[in-house]
Amino acid sequence: MKFFLSVGERSAEKYAFLLAQELKKANSSIEVLSFGSDLLATQSQKIADYKDISVIGFKEALSILPKAIEILNDIKKAILKNNVDALILMDFPDFNMQLAKFAKKNNIKVIYYITPQLWAWRKARIKQLFKYVDLIIPILPFERTFFNTQSVKYDFDFKKVVYFGHPLIDILNKHIEKNLDREKIILILPGSRMSELHFHTRIFFEAAYLLKKEFSDYKFVVATQERFLKYFEQFKSEFPFIEFSLDTYDMMKKASFAITKSGTVTLEAALFGLPFVVAYKLSNLSYIVGKALIHGVDSIALPNIIYGRKIIPELIQFDATPKKIYEYSKLILQSNNYQRQIKHDFKQISYALGNYPVTPKIAKTILDYLA
Repeated sequence: MKFFLSVGERSAEKYAFLLAQELKKANSSIEVLSFGSDLLATQSQKIADYKDISVIGFKEALSILPKAIEILNDIKKAILKNNVDALILMDFPDFNMQLAKFAKKNNIKVIYYITPQLWAWRKARIKQLFKYVDLIIPILPFERTFFNTQSVKYDFDFKKVVYFGHPLIDILNKHIEKNLDREKIILILPGSRMSELHFHTRIFFEAAYLLKKEFSDYKFVVATQERFLKYFEQFKSEFPFIEFSLDTYDMMKKASFAITKSGTVTLEAALFGLPFVVAYKLSNLSYIVGKALIHGVDSIALPNIIYGRKIIPELIQFDATPKKIYEYSKLILQSNNYQRQIKHDFKQISYALGNYPVTPKIAKTILDYLA
């Protein structure tokens, strides 16, 4: 049996890596092709790399459109050439839905694992999802209810929506320890895409500069990937007190507080019990377009969305300023009660995300469905 796994960013790639491992563990004859990057390539034959087209925002997406079309066509050819039996699509909806349509046309089964955030924006896409996808596997607890409700509305077999929990539980299982000894470290997490670094780095560093004046005994550490170290060199003379680490999870264990962008990293921080402030910026055009498309959700941080109220402060677009990040960070850092409440609420998030292990159950369900 041959699978094609398609991911669009680093977090999804980690989950795809685990899934590919479990699929091959269950059946050694399984072959995996992928649209991923270096990590997933260790478990598959890489057809294309998402790093070539990984951006955030409407304006930014336009710039990579020709390259995205080229990659999409290369993938379609590879799927047919290799007689792929099933596609496993992970997030990255605008790209992956094109593959879903193509697969349906060619009688190839489609599994959507890590589903698009239809509950937040462009909800009308639910019709396309039900039309082109055979099995739906969401990873957030409230998504199961959302898809079940929508399946009744659109006459989709609700048994084809399955939920086991969030695969982040599997990734962090060996990293998370009880009774961690926290150090006086403020962790800075500006992003995993160059477009995010462009919007967040200076703002986060200037907020760190303001905090350093009052919290002089704290270290300030950026957790990043090796490929971005050269980008950060331009800030070293202006912010010489900021250090760098290539081990995000190790720093999440040690740090007392974090300044982070939104995304999966906020769930990671929550599972580590690390209090933080989240800030996020896009180009003004992307922000305006995105705001017009989002309905029924008033938070961007996943812990806040899952919990149903704001556990941690969010600063979006025009509010994402160094001064405001500094003020909210100071508020948390100076209040032990505030920190205890955040950590208590984070434990409830952990319970909601399911029990270890998650990925083997997902792999078994996929194989049983295709049998």
